Amino acid sequence: MKWLADQGVWVLRMGKIMAKKIPSLHPRIIDYAFHADKCDLLDIWLFANCTGCISSSCGIDVISKVYGRPTININAVPVRHPSYSYNLIYVPKYQRWSKKHKNFTIKEVLSADEAFVTGTFAGVIPVIQIDNIKLENSQAGKITKFLYLKYHELLNNLYPPN
Repeated sequence: MKWLADQGVWVLRMGKIMAKKIPSLHPRIIDYAFHADKCDLLDIWLFANCTGCISSSCGIDVISKVYGRPTININAVPVRHPSYSYNLIYVPKYQRWSKKHKNFTIKEVLSADEAFVTGTFAGVIPVIQIDNIKLENSQAGKITKFLYLKYHELLNNLYPPN
């Protein structure tokens, strides 16, 4: 971030829930995640009007893609072929087994009982293909359906419909 700011770029760190503030006093780095004026409408405006977006493919960054803003997705989970957007550099995340301390192989991922991705913007989405290769079980499984229902139940409790 500092390097970008030193080049004259305004850097805004976005995010709904962050553990701690960025320890920077650089005048071109704004920790918007903790900013007093933060709001959902401004989030949308910022993504639509930015000159570029560096993201982990979190969901709301799709607004930048819709408006044709150059985007770099870093540490993104490769659940679909990234060619759905132009002006996109896609750097996939290496997924690791926590006990084996080694990366998943594509064979292991494709033979999974079920797979899903989560995000605050997208909720719980079943993964049916990776890099245009269909998973063996290419439908929402029991765990995916359970998490989907619990996520929407939680949202409805937090933000009840009018």
